[in-house]
Amino acid sequence: MASPSYLVIKGNFVVVGKEPDGDSVRFIADNLDLYRHLQRAYRIKPSRDNSVQLRFESVDATELHYGSAAQPLGAEARDTLLSWMGFSHIVYLNDHSTMVKSADPASIPGAILTRAAEANGRPVSYIVLDQQASQLEEGTWVNVGEDLLKETINSRLLTSGMAYYTVYTSTPLVHRQLLREAAAAACKAELGVWQSDVTSDFVLEDQSSIGPKGQVILPKLFPRDK
Repeated sequence: MASPSYLVIKGNFVVVGKEPDGDSVRFIADNLDLYRHLQRAYRIKPSRDNSVQLRFESVDATELHYGSAAQPLGAEARDTLLSWMGFSHIVYLNDHSTMVKSADPASIPGAILTRAAEANGRPVSYIVLDQQASQLEEGTWVNVGEDLLKETINSRLLTSGMAYYTVYTSTPLVHRQLLREAAAAACKAELGVWQSDVTSDFVLEDQSSIGPKGQVILPKLFPRDK
């Protein structure tokens, strides 16, 4: 089965003044014009600093800030993601805020591999950093085969159990197979969310049942049950 092609867009991942979570950060492209090649490009609206919110392809971490609501492990997923990306010494505005006041470094270079924006204007992206990103040519369409897929942050989130496997209808079949296998292995080993997940048999008594100190369930169900 042929590997699907994705557009390489290079730039910097930024967190200061932002609210990153376990499956999404903001990204400032070196060349904003590249977004026009994506499906639903008209939905992408960069902010004043030219950053856009990303939607990580195929993963869904527990909610850190869905309005005023949150889930268990949301902060842990965010902290793990930011650490893997290379951010450290992160300071938030206050003990109850998810807004980053400062971080070291302030930005991390890398690249996104993307084909389209979703309904809210977030490029649906695989995230690559360091040597893998430097080996990619900006503005080209690359085949994302098994080796490159395994180097993405997305794959690492699934293999570690820090996020649930959740795909779009547009996610290529070959990627679904590979990433589903990674998530299944994490589930079998009871890693990350799989140590506590009760999606199949949770009991909803009130908001606290699935709140920060409640039960861990699939994030897609959380907004519907809150």
